[in-house]
Amino acid sequence: MVMGGASFIPGVGWIVGGLYFLTNTIVQQTTDKSIGEHIGNTANGLVKTYNSIASWLSSVESALHHWRPRQ
Repeated sequence: MVMGGASFIPGVGWIVGGLYFLTNTIVQQTTDKSIGEHIGNTANGLVKTYNSIASWLSSVESALHHWRPRQ
């Protein structure tokens, strides 16, 4: 949608939109996925990684919260 909207901007928008749609066609023919799908898959992978790190940090925080030094 963004690239389609950018295509309405005379001059630069036409070039950017045209290059995007041309590149998207080539990527889709090569990988059977659009650029948007590649971006979505990458974003999903980053979210999963973030959630894993957040879960690990939460468990470390919980363990440290209950930790007491030896006397």
